[in-house]
Amino acid sequence: MYFPQERHTFLKDHALPQSGITTIDQAFPLDGSGWYKLRLILKIALTVGTGATPIKEGAYKFLKAIYLKTSRGETILNGIPGLGLFQWNRYFGERVPFHDEIAASDGVYYAALDIPFVYPFLRFPEDTLLDTNRYNRLELKIQTGSVSDLLGTVGTATATFSLTLEVFKTKSARLGYLKPERVAGRKGVAGRPSVVPFIQYLGVVDPSSVKKFDLDSKDGLGYLGFLLACGTSWVEPFYSTQADNIDDISFVDGLGRWLDGVTVGSAKHERWVYAGYDAYTINSVGVYPHLFIRQGSINEVFPSGGQGRNLRLEIGTVITGTNKVDCLVFGVQDLG
Repeated sequence: MYFPQERHTFLKDHALPQSGITTIDQAFPLDGSGWYKLRLILKIALTVGTGATPIKEGAYKFLKAIYLKTSRGETILNGIPGLGLFQWNRYFGERVPFHDEIAASDGVYYAALDIPFVYPFLRFPEDTLLDTNRYNRLELKIQTGSVSDLLGTVGTATATFSLTLEVFKTKSARLGYLKPERVAGRKGVAGRPSVVPFIQYLGVVDPSSVKKFDLDSKDGLGYLGFLLACGTSWVEPFYSTQADNIDDISFVDGLGRWLDGVTVGSAKHERWVYAGYDAYTINSVGVYPHLFIRQGSINEVFPSGGQGRNLRLEIGTVITGTNKVDCLVFGVQDLG
């Protein structure tokens, strides 16, 4: 059963303190609808003063860590850096939502991020819709930075930050319980979600000494893909001088090598496939995206469960320089 997609702004211009943690858990409209995505819109009123050296993507840098949990104990986002979610949106989402580049001038700047519940590369969105029939509470927690995330030289610059939340949803999850004849003019029964999506930040490694990321391996958890970001002069997650200094990547477990020494040349191709024209307008050097999904089916998920899987991402040859590598993985988990 299909219905038009709805867009609902349910929290507007909620103040975000600098260098703090904001928790939002009462505002979510849990009306039984199925949710496609949650959009975060950050608004920044910047007064530059003597500030200088703007950081173009500083709005995303300001969002240090984003958490989203459900009342059933499911973790959808677990401390994802704003810049990391920005990269995920670029390569695997429906392109990056609108954003203003920070400049050394007074003004109001906007930047948006989508938290996905439906992956656009899957054929059937109902597989991963967030079914709000199942929850009595959602908790969104955001750790923030400061005006120094916007300008390399702060000087007398000041800024205020606020957050607007929008949800993109459908009634199909709610009305899918009805028999077809009870919904005038419509036939069929809506699909029900079978899993809950998640995105996880695995942290950062120095590949000159630590050449792998260990992944969770347990029943009821599967991976759809990953994203690595390599750079020099690393400051914080996904913020560095991006560089193509990794020569090859492998994805392995106790059963085999599912990616075996995939080269940076292949990664460059993947950037173009996923990001399209966007890769030419925003720096994509040093970013290594990969999807296990090629036919659009949830059945292509890489299952992590089983004894002795020893599941890991291996970083092979490091070409040159002093580098660090950040990693996001994403996938689905059983309903809690």
